[in-house]
Amino acid sequence: MMAVMLAALMSSLTSIFNSASTIFTMDIWKLKRKSASDLELIVVGRFVLSLRHRRTFWYISFPQVHGLGASDIERPVDPSDHEL
Repeated sequence: MMAVMLAALMSSLTSIFNSASTIFTMDIWKLKRKSASDLELIVVGRFVLSLRHRRTFWYISFPQVHGLGASDIERPVDPSDHEL
């Protein structure tokens, strides 16, 4: 069961990373550099993909840096903690 859950998670992350790379490469980079070759688009797409991987794994590895500790996620929200 755990293998199925991990496979589903990996599939979802892969599709998210691929979509982010494609959107940046085709919608932003291609507008900025209209004469970009296919090789340049591939290199830029892979670079964006590697940056996205690093950022995601940084968030997963160090959640306390971003204020998302396990106790914060499991704790119920108290309305008096937040100003409106």
